[in-house]
Amino acid sequence: MRGQLSATYLDMLNQEAGQQLENIKNQLSADLTTVSRVNSALEKNINLTLSRHIGTSWNGYLAAQEINSYALANESIQCIVYYDHIHDMLHSSEKYVDYTDGVFRIYKDGEFISFDSREYEDCITNQLILAGEEGSSYLLYYPCADGSRDYTLFYILNEVSISNMLKSVLSEEIISLALVNSEGDIAVGINDQLLTPHLGIARDSGGIYPLDSQTSLHIRGGLYNDFTITALVSDKAVLERLNAILSRTYLILFFLGITGLFIVLFSMRRTYLPLRNLARKIVKNPSPGQGYLEQLDLAFSATASENQNLRKKIAKYRLSMQKSIFDSMLASRQSPESENFVQMDNGNEIDAFFTMEPDNLIFALRIGLIPPLTRFPGILYADCQRMRLSTSSTKPFPERTHA
Repeated sequence: MRGQLSATYLDMLNQEAGQQLENIKNQLSADLTTVSRVNSALEKNINLTLSRHIGTSWNGYLAAQEINSYALANESIQCIVYYDHIHDMLHSSEKYVDYTDGVFRIYKDGEFISFDSREYEDCITNQLILAGEEGSSYLLYYPCADGSRDYTLFYILNEVSISNMLKSVLSEEIISLALVNSEGDIAVGINDQLLTPHLGIARDSGGIYPLDSQTSLHIRGGLYNDFTITALVSDKAVLERLNAILSRTYLILFFLGITGLFIVLFSMRRTYLPLRNLARKIVKNPSPGQGYLEQLDLAFSATASENQNLRKKIAKYRLSMQKSIFDSMLASRQSPESENFVQMDNGNEIDAFFTMEPDNLIFALRIGLIPPLTRFPGILYADCQRMRLSTSSTKPFPERTHA
């Protein structure tokens, strides 16, 4: 259950992160569009046009005022830099900027950042440029311009505004976010130290790049000069939150498992153990590969077959004895003994010889008269012989003589 919830939640997280990056890209594109509109307005501004044609101090002052007002009106712009090549006049709304040998030098934190606008004069599209080195740089917007024009106009973008825009989507899952140029340098970033080691990944087409089991790199392109919005997404917070949610469920499942174990043990005690003991008593040679029910079935089948064979043998022995008795009666003369045997046969007394009661003894008594001996006149001897007819013992009994 935890695995399924994690997979489902991570898919939703990736979709939401991609949507948030897309929103940031669209918002940044919209801000650059407003800067482009400001540039169009400045190019047509009458005061800037007069300052280029009439190079008086007053016209230069009016041009500087127009530049400052446009910079203040748009929060995406930190500074507007305007240079008149005809009169060698440079106007900057906020930053100190120097122009030497075709290179603009912009002051920042005790050093100058160089920007050579001549490299972009032949571009046919607006340019988003990271001037300087990572850690000490400016993000510039340079509109496409005709190389024959006699002025240079570009914009230093407000990094604080972009940083706030990026910070708005920062969360426990999106732990790092940055605006990165085509060379892998960070222009503006939030927690960019986490993102820096992973910027060497292929970034042309954008997409999602898994880094390990818990983090992935999300890249959204489509800005000027192949700038991208890059985010580091981690599911560690998701898994921690999921574990916190399921902690009570784990406890319930644990007690359910213990209860189920006792139920299984009780059921085995009532069903499995008696069955095993019965199988051990009945089955002589148990087979490890067979179940107890199968072994008992084979044992009962064997016992039934053995009993059937025994019944057939008993029936055969009964028939043989009956034939033997009747043959002996027919061969002998009619006597009281034979009549008794006939009565026994008619009364089904022969079947009593084959009862299955234990220690059943069959006694036959024969009494006969012997002529008196001359040495002991007047004495009658009776010869009594007892025979034990049992299948379990054939030991003869001693003879006794009574007068």
